[in-house]
Amino acid sequence: MRKFLGRAILGLAILSSISAACRAQEWPSKPVKLIIPFAVGGHSDQVARGISGALQEEWKQPVIVDAKPGGGTAIATGTVAKSAPDGYTLYLANSCGLTQAVSLNPSLGYDPIKDFTPISTVDVGYTILVRRPGLNVNSVAELIALAKSKPGSLTYASSGTGGPVHIGTEEFIRRAGINVLHVPYTGTSPAIVALLGDQVDFMFLDTSGVPHVTSGKVKALGVASPKAWASLPGVVPLGDQGFQGFTLGCTDIVVAPAGTSRAIVDKVQQTLAKVMQRPQIVSYFATIDSPIGVSTPEDARDLIATEYQKNGKMIRDLGLVQGTAK
Repeated sequence: MRKFLGRAILGLAILSSISAACRAQEWPSKPVKLIIPFAVGGHSDQVARGISGALQEEWKQPVIVDAKPGGGTAIATGTVAKSAPDGYTLYLANSCGLTQAVSLNPSLGYDPIKDFTPISTVDVGYTILVRRPGLNVNSVAELIALAKSKPGSLTYASSGTGGPVHIGTEEFIRRAGINVLHVPYTGTSPAIVALLGDQVDFMFLDTSGVPHVTSGKVKALGVASPKAWASLPGVVPLGDQGFQGFTLGCTDIVVAPAGTSRAIVDKVQQTLAKVMQRPQIVSYFATIDSPIGVSTPEDARDLIATEYQKNGKMIRDLGLVQGTAK
């Protein structure tokens, strides 16, 4: 009897393995949804639309970019966490938002480690510190001096409360020793509109803001990256302006709901690794100043775990956990 049960269990395991492999071979047999956590027009949208066409060509199925902004990425993240683990819902997660929102508000109801299956990193998107057209400052030092002369009067925009720009800017103002007011929006695009309209004083913009800088609509005071950008010659990294080691950038990572089969994960990762080597894709990411970096699922998981620990500590140190005083 014991031998029979053992053989039966082994048989079921083999059948399950064969079934999973067959599903992966058939996948995708219908459109794939690629969810992004920010509004259309921002960096996540640029990246998603930059790769979706190539994925469509490889998979012979539509790849639909679906923007779900709000909640500092919590709306999109929560949606994916509750989705079926069948490979038809993928998430272009922002590593900062994925780990920061739940650290800011532990009651969101998802776990960035347990509720997702990491697939691969895609790129790193850094930011630019810019000021509104009508604000008469031309350097980081001048911005800080103005803020110190008028405590609590200057405002900064973000793409959402609890999002990467919000948390990163709070770290910047802590290090600068200034007191400014946070004005959150539901994505980068509406925040840019407010900045261009002189409704907020400054903000950290992702790479989608480069055209506004090069056209002269806004003034760039520095880039929050380890080195200068080819698209913004003369704009100095903040690390060279008294903020040594300070960067504000996040890694885009493709993840799926927890429980997605390894066969499907491997197929998605292998497709990403292939298309990200296409000359036109390499050229596209160069134009948006976003270094490409495709990884294994294991390395993507390690990155999420590391950022979850690091960002959680930073949010606690800044006193930003919901229900605590800053």
